[in-house]
Amino acid sequence: GHLGTVQLANREVENAYGVDFLTVSPFLGAESLEPFIQICNSENKGIFILVRTSNAGNGLIQDAIDANGDSVSEALAHYIHAQASASIGESGYSLIGAVVGATYPAQAARLRAIMDTSLFLVPGFGAQGGSAADILPCFHANGLGAIVNSSRGVLYAHLAHHGNACSKGAYKQSVLTAANAMCGAIYESLHSHFPLLCY
Repeated sequence: GHLGTVQLANREVENAYGVDFLTVSPFLGAESLEPFIQICNSENKGIFILVRTSNAGNGLIQDAIDANGDSVSEALAHYIHAQASASIGESGYSLIGAVVGATYPAQAARLRAIMDTSLFLVPGFGAQGGSAADILPCFHANGLGAIVNSSRGVLYAHLAHHGNACSKGAYKQSVLTAANAMCGAIYESLHSHFPLLCY
């Protein structure tokens, strides 16, 4: 990959992968996020901060209520909105995004209302139970603002038809078929709710 250097905590570090966006955990506090946010702003890179994950056990921490009556997810959303507002690009979106799972659409709608300038990275589609309808609250009213991810549903689609004994060609075809089905379902859902949206 491309080798470069970036400043982190007043020292140069190697950037061996040339990544543009990174997913980060907020649970060590703002001091663990601020170096990433500084690099986003200085290097025109981006981050997705975990806010509302798609896994079933997330409520133990993410639904906890703080002294203001906000859930941990909502408190994180307010923090992200404040940070994101300082770095809006030409497209109207910030370099500071959020991970918001497809498996909790009601919470996603509340989080979208708070983080109106952040892109959402949306896991949980497919294998974890998130449907094409469930992802809609992650988008803005114009049908933009979210990147939908399906790892298991695409990468392991071959298991349903071929099991573990799968040829390279059959595996590739399974991945292609699953990815096309995912895209088709997402586009159909988006078009039904945002009819003026063109892809």
